[in-house]
Amino acid sequence: MSKKGAKNFQYSFNISPEKLKLYAKLTPEERFEWLEEAHEFISQAVSYEKLKRWKEYLNKKYKF
Repeated sequence: MSKKGAKNFQYSFNISPEKLKLYAKLTPEERFEWLEEAHEFISQAVSYEKLKRWKEYLNKKYKF
């Protein structure tokens, strides 16, 4: 992918209603555990530099 294309790249995914219903049934502790596991996975799978760029992008987009 060219650098120009990379600048316009957006990522999205869909969550089925069934998955949302399953998540809604989790206890707050189970939801927190799920979040911790997702964070751990992303931290290992994505470079620090890319995580930093994502954070900068989100801060600009949502004005945190």
